Amino acid sequence: MSEMTPPEEFEAFRAAHREITAADEPEYYRLLDANDEYVGHLQYRGNSVSWIKSKADNYGRGLLDVWEALIECGIRPDGQTSAADAIRKFTKQKAATP
Repeated sequence: MSEMTPPEEFEAFRAAHREITAADEPEYYRLLDANDEYVGHLQYRGNSVSWIKSKADNYGRGLLDVWEALIECGIRPDGQTSAADAIRKFTKQKAATP
């Protein structure tokens, strides 16, 4: 069995002790401090919210550019058709035109 991390150990203690008594306090505070120390040293290895937002903004701008190009080709957005479907429709129209 693997050793528990401080957060897991703290949660297990809290689950076993619904009410903290005076006798439980030293162990409770030791575990709380260990948990705080553990969490304080964690490093975030993902994407920040601002990075995700900028990515979404860029994708949105890209989609608007696609629709502007489609509108220039005579295909209008109807609120139901995706950009991909509109491109398929446009290419079929072009293929059918001699």
